[in-house]
Amino acid sequence: MPIGTVHQTILVKYIPDGLNLTVYDVNPIVPGDELPWYYRIEFVNGSKKTSLPFDVSTTTRNGTLGIVSLSSESAFSYGSYGSFGPKVEIFYRLHGTTKVQNQSFDVDQKGYICVSTTEWGIGRPDYCNVTYQIAGGNPVNLSGRVPSTIATNPKDIQLVFAVNAKDKEIGMNVTVADKSFLDKLIESAIGGVFWGNEKAFGWAIGKFY
Repeated sequence: MPIGTVHQTILVKYIPDGLNLTVYDVNPIVPGDELPWYYRIEFVNGSKKTSLPFDVSTTTRNGTLGIVSLSSESAFSYGSYGSFGPKVEIFYRLHGTTKVQNQSFDVDQKGYICVSTTEWGIGRPDYCNVTYQIAGGNPVNLSGRVPSTIATNPKDIQLVFAVNAKDKEIGMNVTVADKSFLDKLIESAIGGVFWGNEKAFGWAIGKFY
């Protein structure tokens, strides 16, 4: 077992009706130093060798898009160029036709999710970063605390997508909050509202027209 592995689970909890979420490319980046680094990507069907592209459903495996595992293979993998360890970029496409507030919209936009960490020490890093972007808009970053015990991992991140009919915008939000808050976030997304508070990590927003 690699020393200090961080597992980050990515769940998709809401996609507007009529839209499909497709992962079309994955780009793992490993530091170019002499120290051994490790990554693994387990996608929706549980296979480490899932062929691309593939669609993600909110009803399959609790909406699991994937599980990204980042690790150093050596207790000495710190304090060098590679101290930030590997990261994984996941590129997706949100496409289809959806109806919001009695208006129909054709959507075909791309975005990405990047999973990385802060610096590695002898143990695991302090934070796991999830950076997300959609439709060419500004990226937003979530920093989740990595528990000190090796047996536990950062909280699962939950993705919610929405279409704002008034401003012709498409948005993506992330939360690690409880079900009652998630339900409220999804309810607002169904109505085309980019709602949130301190429990939501901010909307990544882009124009689809």
